[in-house]
Amino acid sequence: MKKTFLCLSVAALLSACGGSGSDNDSSNNGNTYSTPQKLTGTVTEISERIITVNGFELDAAQAEIEYDNNRLNLTNLQKGMRVDVETNRNGVATEIELDPSLVGEVTAVNADTITVNGTDIPTATKTRAYSATTQDSSAPYQIGDWVLVDGYLDNSGQWQVLGIYDASFIHNNEAEIEGPISSLDITNRTFYVGQTLVSYAGAVEIDDDEPLSDGLWVEVEGRFDGTQFTATEIDIEDDNQYSGAELEGIITWVNNEQTSFELNGRTSIAITEKTIFDDGIATDLVEGARIEVELINGASGLEATEIEFEDGSGSNNTASNSKKFALSGTATWTTKTSFTINGFDFTTNSRTQFEDRLTMATIDGVEIDIEGIESTDTNGNIIYLVKEVEALETNDNEIDLEGVISNGTLWGYINTDGSFGSEGSRIDVECRVIALNNEVSHCQNDN
Repeated sequence: MKKTFLCLSVAALLSACGGSGSDNDSSNNGNTYSTPQKLTGTVTEISERIITVNGFELDAAQAEIEYDNNRLNLTNLQKGMRVDVETNRNGVATEIELDPSLVGEVTAVNADTITVNGTDIPTATKTRAYSATTQDSSAPYQIGDWVLVDGYLDNSGQWQVLGIYDASFIHNNEAEIEGPISSLDITNRTFYVGQTLVSYAGAVEIDDDEPLSDGLWVEVEGRFDGTQFTATEIDIEDDNQYSGAELEGIITWVNNEQTSFELNGRTSIAITEKTIFDDGIATDLVEGARIEVELINGASGLEATEIEFEDGSGSNNTASNSKKFALSGTATWTTKTSFTINGFDFTTNSRTQFEDRLTMATIDGVEIDIEGIESTDTNGNIIYLVKEVEALETNDNEIDLEGVISNGTLWGYINTDGSFGSEGSRIDVECRVIALNNEVSHCQNDN
């Protein structure tokens, strides 16, 4: 949670190892400093008094170190932990705040997962795992251990874990979980974050008293009682606060035109003609690529001014488990968060991007292009969550279709020349529209 310095909230799930080095020449009123005043990233090296964050070596011997108002020692920090750092601009860390994604007690241990705050956390060998008692990466987890987890919720609602760390130094027994709200129930004052049911029926401090809605990214503090997480504080994240920041993360979704993408399942970023690419090109923007991105607020919202690909290229990415879809057609409004096209139901939330001045209140009867991902709700039902909505170009006789062929059709469109491919296959194609009858032909791969 943002306890020590609110302006450093850019860390929430979006920072990871290293930095681009673009801060090496930080200046103020013509004065050049050896380190930025504020750093957000992960600890890559640590010794008795020196820590390295985003490539900067910092003297941390006298730093005030905290997590959620718990005073910590430098020995509590571990390599890979995500932190917010305030410096004197000359290589000395003055404040360090831990910024994990999830904190809580281990309530179950299985072969390849542990359960924390009602959420199953993968414990694959690629994660950095520590026993609460030995801090040995080979030691098993035990029920009752307190852990910090760094990672993010992917588009399917599953945790992608970057690190798991000993949290035995936390003494207030207050847990934390963050992610997008789903299945909001205003009447019973509950919602889900991933698998975890959160109740905010009691005395809860809500950031700025902003109304809650599905899709909002929140950080929640409270306690987990075995069945639900009882919130004491809810902090609503706002992408606008990232203007002027450099963020690092994993791409979890990219639109077909590669004009917009999403980091760590939460932050929507626009690409413009002024965006500069380092160690890669625009076509390297693919799901699973790890990047550093410098941001400003612009006409398209949060815009990337510079993107640097880690490991030299976006081609060195981890596999994405997102199931994307795309189609065009006439929207029929059904509820304040859903509409249909060709009889198929599509769901929006507060993070759905509407272009061309469209809104949910204006799309009824309008020809639109949509893109999104296949997801599941808290009951396990498949939903088609829309990421982007655009107006269909006038007299455009070609449409993008992405999805799975069923009974020879895709999203209600009938292929007349066999260019779809085989039954049951997942395709991403551009097709020529035949007037009326929802028929298409001359479909070509659009990857």
